[in-house]
Amino acid sequence: MSKPRTPKKTTKPARAPAPPAPAAAVDPAERAYTLEDNLARTGPSTPDELSAFIEGYTDDELVAAGAAVDTSRIDVDAARLIGQALDFYQRATAEQRGHLRGVSRTMLRAMAWAAVQGHDAYLALHTGLTELRSTRYARRETSVSLASRGHAELVQLAEALRALAAGHAATIARIEHAAVQSHHADGLPAAIEELVKIGRAMLAKPSKTMLVRLADGEAGVSNDWLDACQDLARQIRDAGLTAQAPLPVMQLSQADVDRWDGINLALLRQLIRLFEAGHRVDPSIPRLVPLSLRAVFGHRKHKPGATKEPAAAAQPPGAPQPV
Repeated sequence: MSKPRTPKKTTKPARAPAPPAPAAAVDPAERAYTLEDNLARTGPSTPDELSAFIEGYTDDELVAAGAAVDTSRIDVDAARLIGQALDFYQRATAEQRGHLRGVSRTMLRAMAWAAVQGHDAYLALHTGLTELRSTRYARRETSVSLASRGHAELVQLAEALRALAAGHAATIARIEHAAVQSHHADGLPAAIEELVKIGRAMLAKPSKTMLVRLADGEAGVSNDWLDACQDLARQIRDAGLTAQAPLPVMQLSQADVDRWDGINLALLRQLIRLFEAGHRVDPSIPRLVPLSLRAVFGHRKHKPGATKEPAAAAQPPGAPQPV
């Protein structure tokens, strides 16, 4: 009986590679905008010109509004929306500009300038804070490093002078008393300086046996070394004073940054509303849609086509009627 024939494996023909997808059309309204590019297009404004568009707002109102929103979120939509407004305004017909009431070149110039001022204020504040923190850290590290060197030098200085004093109890007592000062406030540099003073006195009038212990300089105890120890004590004291010194006061405060943020929020809200009003009159005028500030401005997407209003619920007697 013959075995059933096993069907031969067949390999699938390789699938032809799919044709490359066509490149998506770039929506000019969604191109990349920057605050600096917008300002280059409008030219700079001035504080006096800007004040005309925020008249009536108090500083407290602007600071409170700006404090509630991160500057980075404002920067993102300010660059986009001002850039899109400039694109449309520069190519708009006279009729379209007539329907876009309230918007002018002066307004867009003030907005572009204010957006850059707010961004620069944020950078200046946070760069300044970073530099202050770095300065504080560097001062502390320098002080700690010098103190570590100082303690090691103090021990070596005391032991070398003790060896040089041999068995002279009075000199050894002075050396030990000086070394103990390092445990008190500002004691380390003072202790080193006191030991240097003792060492200089010993080297000034060495006995014959001390000259033997000095071994013609081979022992390493010399006025040059004492000078170096004296200089180290000065560095330790200076570094300690510097580490405790107050840091320079920032010229820019968080409230200054918040005020600029509040200004830019107020101007962006006004620009969005003006374009929205113009769009209702003339649909060829685009709507400016916030992204990062959508929740701040309470913006909702409008679906195409008319939507049927839901029937109003019955109101109890005496309830206020909707406007």
